[in-house]
Amino acid sequence: MSTESTFDFEVFRPFATLFDGEENTVFFVKDIQGRYVFSNRALLRRGHSRNAKAVRGKTPSEILGTLLGEGYERQDQMVINQQRPIRDLLELHVYPDLTVNWCITNKHPIYDHNRKVAGLVGTSRDLKPADMEMAEFSRLSPVLKYITDHVENLPTVVQLAQQVRLSPYQLDRLIRKVFGMTAGQWLLKQRLDRARRLLTDTRTAIAEIALSTGYSDQSTFTRQFRKTTGLTPIQFRTLATRQG
Repeated sequence: MSTESTFDFEVFRPFATLFDGEENTVFFVKDIQGRYVFSNRALLRRGHSRNAKAVRGKTPSEILGTLLGEGYERQDQMVINQQRPIRDLLELHVYPDLTVNWCITNKHPIYDHNRKVAGLVGTSRDLKPADMEMAEFSRLSPVLKYITDHVENLPTVVQLAQQVRLSPYQLDRLIRKVFGMTAGQWLLKQRLDRARRLLTDTRTAIAEIALSTGYSDQSTFTRQFRKTTGLTPIQFRTLATRQG
C-alpha cells in the first residue's frame, strides 16, 4: 500500500460543495497518506484552519500539531491499511485552544477501479443539544436524576433501564431521539465528561479518576479515553494546564 493509487479524487468535489451548507457536519476526503484532498467549510469553522487551501495536502498533525493530530492519523491508517470502516464512533474532539466538541464520526476506505485502497472519505457530525421541549425529554427525567445521583458509580445500560423501569430498547430509543446517540454512547459521554472535568479542574490522581468514573483500573480508563479523544488522560491534563 505504499504505492499511491491513480484514483481521480475530483469525483468527490461536488460532495464537498454539497456539504458546505452543513454547519454541524464535517465532510472530508483524504488520500492514502492521510492528507486532506477535499473538505467542507465546517472543517475550517472547527478551528483547523482559516484557509481551505492551507488544509489541502496536509495531514492532521501538520495542521493541529503532533499531539492533537496523531489520534486522527492512527484512525486513518487503520481504515486504509486494514480496510476497516469506522461507523458511528463517539468522539470528543479537542482543539488547540482546548475547546472540545462531541461528535459522531464515520470513515470508509475509498477503492479505485482495481479494488486498491486509494484513501478514505468520512463525516463527523456534531452532537445536537437536547430539545427540552420534546415530550421524550420529560420521560427521561428519572434517567437524568438517577445519573446525577450516581455520578461516581454510573450503571450499565441494562442496570439503568431497570432502575427507571424501562426496557433497554425503550431507553435506547428515547436517548437516540433526544440526544442523537445510543444509550451506550450517552453513558460513555457521561463518564468521560466527568473524567474531563476532574482532569482539568482538579489534581485527582488518574487511578482515582478511573475508579470514580466506573472503570476497573487505570489502564482500561486510559485506553477508552485515548480511543475517544486521541489523547491519554495525562496528555489531556498537560494541555489543560498549559492552557490555564
